Amino acid sequence: MPQSLDENSLPVAGPASHESAIGEPIRLFRPQFRYRAVVGTIGTLIIAGGIVLAVMIHPFMLCFPALLGLLPLGFAYLMGKMGILLCTGGVVRLTIGRSVTCLWHQISRIEVEKRKDGLTSMRQCVLGMKEGPGITLTDFGIERRFEEMLGVLREQAEINGVAWIDKR
Repeated sequence: MPQSLDENSLPVAGPASHESAIGEPIRLFRPQFRYRAVVGTIGTLIIAGGIVLAVMIHPFMLCFPALLGLLPLGFAYLMGKMGILLCTGGVVRLTIGRSVTCLWHQISRIEVEKRKDGLTSMRQCVLGMKEGPGITLTDFGIERRFEEMLGVLREQAEINGVAWIDKR
């Protein structure tokens, strides 16, 4: 049965065809644990503060800090579900509950740039597609490993004949 691929998805036939289309995994880059730990600790401290308030003032005061503390805990959990998987057959951007796949033959160019918005700066890598919108990979949570990721990505781009444009 022939496999049909749209520009940003895996083959529809399941795990076996996924492995053949995207190739062997090379490296997985996820947000660093310390970022998730800091965000989780903030959530825990908010909840602990709510418990102290509830004991000292009124039990009804527990609701707001408990709900407020669940937000950073949830965010820390979701950060663990994100990542970038570099494979011999392409790149997979893992987001919360889904993945977006770019096979090497679909990518026309890779542009690397540093963006500055106000007080913050961010490095990003845009995978320009031959057809359709590109896919942006950012350094969110992987700042220290971003250069390592770019090195592996550049090596695979050269192997697969994809143009590399460095705008930094």
